[in-house]
Amino acid sequence: GHSDGMVRFYDENTIMVNDFDESPSWMERFNRSIRKTGLNIIQFPYQPSEEKKDGEFSAHGCYINFAQIGKLIIFPQFGKEFSRTDKIALQRMEKLYPAPNYIIETINADSIAWHGGVLNCCTWNISRPIIENAIDKILPIYKNNDLVLVIHVDDYKGKPIDDTVCIKLSLKDAKYLEPWSLAKHLKFGDGYYDVNPEDEIIEIRNVISSNFAEEDISDIYSKLMNPSTDVISELVSIPDRLRKIIK
Repeated sequence: GHSDGMVRFYDENTIMVNDFDESPSWMERFNRSIRKTGLNIIQFPYQPSEEKKDGEFSAHGCYINFAQIGKLIIFPQFGKEFSRTDKIALQRMEKLYPAPNYIIETINADSIAWHGGVLNCCTWNISRPIIENAIDKILPIYKNNDLVLVIHVDDYKGKPIDDTVCIKLSLKDAKYLEPWSLAKHLKFGDGYYDVNPEDEIIEIRNVISSNFAEEDISDIYSKLMNPSTDVISELVSIPDRLRKIIK
C-alpha cells in the first residue's frame, strides 16, 4: 500500500502515525522502522476496517489520509460504525491544526474509501511545468488529416531524416501518444505527407497552441528533448543529438 495510509509528516521533525493494533510481530517490525527515522512521533486515531471490495481491504477508518491545501484541510469522515472514531479523530485534528491558523472541512469519504485510499491518495499529483516558447521547439514534419507527427527542431537539418524520436498528435482530440520512432510511424501508417511550406508549419503550430494545454505542449517538448533510452533503442538510425543521451 501507500505510506500516506500509515504515516504523515506533521513538521520537519515530527510524523503522525496511525494508532495501529496489529499482531505483535508486525508491530515490532513497524515500530522498529519508525524509530530508525529519529523523528518525533504523534499517534493518530485509526480504526481498521475488515470490509473488502474485489478482494482488497477498504480504507475506512484511515483518517491520516486527509488532504491539505495550504491552510485548508479536508478531513474524512466515514459514518455508521466509524461515527465514534470520526468524532475522536476530528477533535484530535482540531488540536493539532487549531483555528484560525487552519480551516478544517469534513467530508463523507465512504465511497472513496472503498477503492483503498482516501483524500490524500485521490488528490496527490505531480505538476507538469510550463516551458516558455515550447511550441517553437516542436516541428510538425508529417501530416495525415488531423494526425500530425512532430519532432524536435534540432533534428531537422533541411534534408531527409533517416529516423528520430517523434510524437503523434491528434489535432481534433488534443491528444498525443508516447514518443516512438519516426521511421516506424511512417512504415506502419498510411497517408502521411511532408509538411514543408513555412506557412503550413505556422498554421499547424497555431492549431496545436489553440487546442492543447500549455502543460501538454511543454510535456511534448520535454519528451522530444530528453527521450528515454528505451525510446532511443527503437530508432532505426540515431541522430547525433540523441547519441549524447545514451553515452
